[in-house]
Amino acid sequence: EKILAVLAVDVSLMWPEELRPLSQVELLELGADGFVEIGGHTHWHPILSNCTEEEAHEEIVGGAQQLAHLLGRAPRFFAYPNGGVSDFDTRLCSPWLREAGYEAAFSMIHGRTGADSNRWALPRYGAPETVRGAAATVSGALEVLEPWRQHFKRRAAL
Repeated sequence: EKILAVLAVDVSLMWPEELRPLSQVELLELGADGFVEIGGHTHWHPILSNCTEEEAHEEIVGGAQQLAHLLGRAPRFFAYPNGGVSDFDTRLCSPWLREAGYEAAFSMIHGRTGADSNRWALPRYGAPETVRGAAATVSGALEVLEPWRQHFKRRAAL
């Protein structure tokens, strides 16, 4: 944002309002009351599997340090950029996540967490787009319906 400001680029025009990153002030306000947990997500948002080991280490540890400095407390949880199966390697990342002080890390691998879940690659669901989608997610029906939905989506594309 600083570079864009020096270049006189109107940052507000770059993203639709609902996709605009939070400002530092907004981030602090969001986490101030303790109802929202602010977690880490790397420093520059690279796909970690595309980084060298040194770059990935700096993105995770350096990003956590920067966020801790901003918030006045260390972030407890991490979310992998994109978070797909091929976007990170827990064998490489988990020591750096521990070093940074994280308690767990979230992927975007579809599924529920359980006692046997790897805390450095916890599965989760994306935000439902409808009330019906939220009900299906909470009830467990989504896990039954999702493979069918994907099957018919692929068939429709053919």
